[in-house]
Amino acid sequence: QVGNRVHPDLRRPGMAPHPLRLPVHRLALPAVQPPAVSRPRCFEQANGGCIFLDEIGEMSQFAQVKLLRVLESKELTRVGGTERIALNLRVISATNRELQADVGQERFRRDLYYRIWVLPLTVPPLRLRKEDIPLLCAQFFQDFDCPDKKLQPAAIEKLLSHDWPGNIREMRNVIQRALILSDEREVRDRDICFS
Repeated sequence: QVGNRVHPDLRRPGMAPHPLRLPVHRLALPAVQPPAVSRPRCFEQANGGCIFLDEIGEMSQFAQVKLLRVLESKELTRVGGTERIALNLRVISATNRELQADVGQERFRRDLYYRIWVLPLTVPPLRLRKEDIPLLCAQFFQDFDCPDKKLQPAAIEKLLSHDWPGNIREMRNVIQRALILSDEREVRDRDICFS
């Protein structure tokens, strides 16, 4: 949804409705030894749309250099290839790190920081926005193919009283476990188990 709002002019027939989600450890950046067959990788697949780089603060310095080069030149060369491929995409990145502090400590490249820091959005942790919990539960029920499940009021209260140190990932696992443990219609408070 954020990707479509950031780059609505790239929505066209045949495009995926969501940006390509990508953990940074799966970036297809040039390797030391090229593979036998060169095929489209993440950035090329996202061309004409958006790519989501999750946990960008965990990238190695080597990968940061490669990413900066792709973002600045707006083109890439496939691993093992020679042809330059033009890119037209938006990059959305996320991190739970303080990138500005990492820049000061030289763990994150200053030039890459300013290149990606175009429109910063800060999403507070779940413990500070508990009003989102029922909405997130409904979304997780959809994700786990249980759209008709309901939460008993006591289960909602139990979810609202938790501090969520693991944030959304923890909540997703708690809901998945509750759906497995629950009866066919409702999720009860006894189905809600925290680690």
